[in-house]
Amino acid sequence: MKYIIGFLLCVMALQPIMAKDITIVSTNKPVHGLVEYLLDGVTKNHILLFEHGVHNVKLKPSDVANIKWADMVVLLSPEFETYMKRYAGTDKAIILKNSPNLKILPSRVGIPFESLPKYPDYHVWLGLNEMLAMADYLQEVFSQKMPDYAQKINENHGKFVKKLHEWHNAIPQNITLVEYHDSLQYLTLGKSINIVGSLTTDPDTKPSVKRMRKVGKLMVDDNIHCIIADPEVSDKIFSKIPFASVVEVDLEGITRPAGKEFYDGLFADLAKQLAQCR
Repeated sequence: MKYIIGFLLCVMALQPIMAKDITIVSTNKPVHGLVEYLLDGVTKNHILLFEHGVHNVKLKPSDVANIKWADMVVLLSPEFETYMKRYAGTDKAIILKNSPNLKILPSRVGIPFESLPKYPDYHVWLGLNEMLAMADYLQEVFSQKMPDYAQKINENHGKFVKKLHEWHNAIPQNITLVEYHDSLQYLTLGKSINIVGSLTTDPDTKPSVKRMRKVGKLMVDDNIHCIIADPEVSDKIFSKIPFASVVEVDLEGITRPAGKEFYDGLFADLAKQLAQCR
């Protein structure tokens, strides 16, 4: 009897992993939302590491365990998600930065903008062409790893592409604004949205009083009234520019539910909030 059980176990080990048995880990909500869309109806074993933003996060023991036992781990880039550097070289890692036709732009700061080539801007989930490139890449990878579900993945990809164009077509045009930190440049590509500059390099670095005064003068001179900021930025920071209308936009999904509907909520909020800058 024990030989029969041993034989059966060997046979089972040689069987291909079915999609329903595959476990996938995504690093953050923007990545998770794309994966959920493409794998809708394919697998439900999808783990999100971090629900509250993409900056200043650390892996817990439970996160390390989830990564260890996952069949695939999807991330933007180990340079962006630095806590994933030790896993980026493994066979299970799917790095969206490697998507063909995806061009990563340098971050910008200042008034007017100064390019920072050493600091890539990874807010690629906001760009039309960037998201198309990443969706195409994931479709190909998932179809290769789960060939029995390639047709379903292809159908989901087509639905996502259609929705992506709808989301971008709904973004208001003919807007001029200032950003707290540069995060919307991918969104504005090909659109009539003029971002004249930003106050700081990242949301965790407070701008100097000198820069705040310079921005305030520019906004008065050019009749600009709108500043786009992250929800977690304190209102006290903008006391030097009392006439400015500060519009909060949650680009990373800190306050937004995760899942397939993530991008519906993200772009609906973007359209609504940016309309205030007209």
